[in-house]
Amino acid sequence: VNESTSLKKLEANVSIMRAMNHLTELPDDCSLNVLSRLDHNDLDEIETTSKKMRLISDVARKNALKTPATSLLVKQRNPQLLYFIMRIGEDSYTLQFNGTKPLQEQRMSRGYLVDLIERTPERLERSDEILARAKVLLQRFSLEQLKFIAISIDNYFLNYFESLLRTGTVKEFQFEKCAFENNESEEGQERLKSLILSWKPSTIRLNFTCKSAFIDLKFLTDLVSAVPLVQVTVYSPASTPLRPDQTFVEVLAKFGTITMRSLVINTDWLIEAVQQRLRQKVAGDWMFGVSTDLNQQ
Repeated sequence: VNESTSLKKLEANVSIMRAMNHLTELPDDCSLNVLSRLDHNDLDEIETTSKKMRLISDVARKNALKTPATSLLVKQRNPQLLYFIMRIGEDSYTLQFNGTKPLQEQRMSRGYLVDLIERTPERLERSDEILARAKVLLQRFSLEQLKFIAISIDNYFLNYFESLLRTGTVKEFQFEKCAFENNESEEGQERLKSLILSWKPSTIRLNFTCKSAFIDLKFLTDLVSAVPLVQVTVYSPASTPLRPDQTFVEVLAKFGTITMRSLVINTDWLIEAVQQRLRQKVAGDWMFGVSTDLNQQ
């Protein structure tokens, strides 16, 4: 019993020691005290080795392993402030943008978002600054989920969104209460849809406040053709109803989950669509409008 207890204590102590970063916690004066006892030849060797390790580290970063992150949330509080949350399990990372200083990282246990960016008056300068500093995120973390809240989408945001997709690990997109700049930016809408289709997310939620029908039947068809059994939620209070013809039945059957109030399906086609969907033998949900007359308002 005593041996077992001692062994457990030893294992616990070893685990704690492994978790501690002794090199980082070593005081500068202690390091200086140690190095001061060496001769010049020893210091030359240390200096040469340090320079080599720095060069090797810079080269190795291109292929270095990334820290798995659960999600990245980007929220626009007002035209001057953007917030970033990096969730990694139960922890978060603080991302501080301090003028032209480099991006600093500070780990906060069980914390939440924690960063704010003060935008510069010049839009191009602001955009370049955000994109440049966002590279730290892209280089260090692999992302599974991207969530954007109340973002005013313009070309600068689309550049940032495109750079995030290059991480190669994003599986889920969420846009909550977002809008396009000038509210009717057709070019911006088409570019965002193109980026989403190119990445083929398995789950996507789109909640836009734009007046025009941002999500159309062509986008839905292209998306489910690229990602069978995709899970889609679309909400836009200003959207006009989408009333597809009977050929859309085959497209509808490919969705794993689709929630879209503005989509109106003829009841005469539902049995055929349900039968095709059941053959997939995969759980999912459908939620949309139905009508016996597609001309009915």
